[in-house]
This record gives sequence, structure tokens and C-alpha cells, in this order.
Amino acid sequence: MVKKQVPGLEPELIPLTPTLSPKGERGKCSGNDLATCCEPPPHLKRHSPFPPGGGRGEGIKPGRTHMEDVLKARARRLRHSMTDAERLMWQHLRNRRMLGYKFRRQVIMGPYIVDFACIEARLVVEADGGQHVEQRGYDEKRSQWLKARGYCVLRFWNHEILGSLPEVLETIASTLNRHDF
Repeated sequence: MVKKQVPGLEPELIPLTPTLSPKGERGKCSGNDLATCCEPPPHLKRHSPFPPGGGRGEGIKPGRTHMEDVLKARARRLRHSMTDAERLMWQHLRNRRMLGYKFRRQVIMGPYIVDFACIEARLVVEADGGQHVEQRGYDEKRSQWLKARGYCVLRFWNHEILGSLPEVLETIASTLNRHDF
């Protein structure tokens, strides 16, 4: 029960449950008064507090294309399923551990997703596995696209990262120290 306050009158109690119309029909309104109507007016109806997709980021996003949504989902999957080489590299690049530079992993850059990127230094670091032998042309095209936008691209094979990590980290550090690419 809710108290309805009308100026100059005693408050009256209004039931919160649906009422029957004078004919005894459930779901029919008998007038414009909220006390006798079984449904609130449209402007008072409660909507779900969750956005489309149940609050999991799956609803329609204004201003984004389908391809951007696909890339974002793919980057998220890649962050959760990193290779051993990527995981090892990330341990040395994360939290500004590399000379104080901030790196991000699985970053969307235009139509591509790069393994690691330092936006501040405009440096991209790629950890290439065996599948990159077959897609050498695609990797070259991607590197050219990034270089045209002012990024330096460093590529390392997974076996180099796993077997010669100090040399790989030294190459990244010396590139960051130059910072004139």
C-alpha cells in the first residue's frame, strides 16, 4: 500500500496490486486514475536496468561498426589465450617495467590487432609463431600500414623470445632509448 497525498485532504491508501475493472475483468483499466488501473502509464513503466545483451557489453553500440565490434571481441579473446612467448614477453613489458614506458597488449590499430604497443614511443612489438611463415605477405602489409602512421615495428620469433629473452629485451630497450624512429 502507498499513501497518496492530495493537498487539503487526508492521505488515502492505494493498493499496489492490479485491481479488477467494474466488470471484473483483469487487465482492463476502469479509468484514468492510477488507483483503479492495472498497468502504469507508459512513461512510468520500469525498464530493465541492464542494457541490451544483459550488461555484458553485447548490445548495440552507437557510432561503432560491426568490424570494430568483431576486432574488439577478437582482441579480448587473444588477451585471454596468449602463447607462452607472449606471456613471457608481457611479464617484462607490463606495469611500465620496460624503462618506464607503458605497453598495452593485443591492441586494435586500425584494421589490425598488434601483440604489444607502446603508444607514447610509437613502438609495436610482435611475437611471431610458426603461422607467420605462411602469412609473410600479410605481415609485411600490416607493418607498412603501421610504419605509414609513424610506428616502429619490431618482430621476434617465439623461439627467440623463449630462448634468448635478454637479447630480445635489449633490442626493445635500445629502440626505446633511440626513440627517433
